[in-house]
Amino acid sequence: MVMDVVVVIPAYNLQGIIGRVVSVAKRHADVIVGVDVKTKDRTAEEAARAGAYVVKDAGNGKGAVLRKLFAVALEKKYKYIISMDGDYQDKPEELPNFISEVQRADIVSGSRYLARVSRLNLFGMINAIFIKTNKVNVIGNILLFFIINFFSSGFKFKSWITDTQSGYRAYRREVLAALLPHLCSEKYEIESEMLFFASRLGYKIKEIPKHVDIERRGARLIDGLRIGKYMLKLWLKYLYTQPTIK
Repeated sequence: MVMDVVVVIPAYNLQGIIGRVVSVAKRHADVIVGVDVKTKDRTAEEAARAGAYVVKDAGNGKGAVLRKLFAVALEKKYKYIISMDGDYQDKPEELPNFISEVQRADIVSGSRYLARVSRLNLFGMINAIFIKTNKVNVIGNILLFFIINFFSSGFKFKSWITDTQSGYRAYRREVLAALLPHLCSEKYEIESEMLFFASRLGYKIKEIPKHVDIERRGARLIDGLRIGKYMLKLWLKYLYTQPTIK
C-alpha cells in the first residue's frame, strides 16, 4: 500500500458491494467513503468494517459528496487523490495503474473506450460508444462527448478526451487543490465541471484504459441535455475571462 495515496468513493445505497470495493482498494491505498445523505441502507457500516474512513451525510448528490471527500483528503495531506465509483464499475484492481501514472501527470482519467481506440478519432469514438454503452443511451453519450470537449477545449482536438463521464480519476494534490475552489456542482455534472476547469487552468489530462461491463447504463439523452446546459452556463461565464488558481 502506498501511504501517500488515498481513494475517495462517493456512495449511495451500496450495501452488499461497498465492502468488497473497499477491501480491494485498501490493498493499494487508504480509503475514504462519503455516504450520501439520502442513503437508506447500511453502506456506512459495511464500508467501515472493511477498513474505510467513513464520512456520513457527506452531501446530497454525487457532486456534493465528492467535493466533501476532496476537501477531507486535502486536509489529511495526501499527495495523490484517486476518485472512483463504488458500484464495482470502476475496478479497484486497476488502482496500481492510476497510482503509477499520476506520478508523471497532472490528472489521470480512466476511459472505457481506450480498449477499442488507441487515440481519439471521431469515427472510432462513435463506434466505441455503440459497443461499450447500453444502446438506449448511445445518443446521450455521443452528445456529451462533443459538448463537454468543445466547451472545455474548443477546437484544440488534441486536448479532447474519449470518456468525459469517467469517475475514475487520479489527481496530484496541488492540482486538486487548485480545482476544488471552482467546483459548485451538486450532482453528476461534477465530472464535466472538473474537465472544464482543468483545461482552463492549463492542466494536462492523461487517459488510460479502464475495464467496465459492456452494457453500462451510460448517459440518457436527458442527462446529456442537463449536463450540456450546465456546461453552456460555464462556457458563457468564462467566455471573455479565465479562471485563476486561488
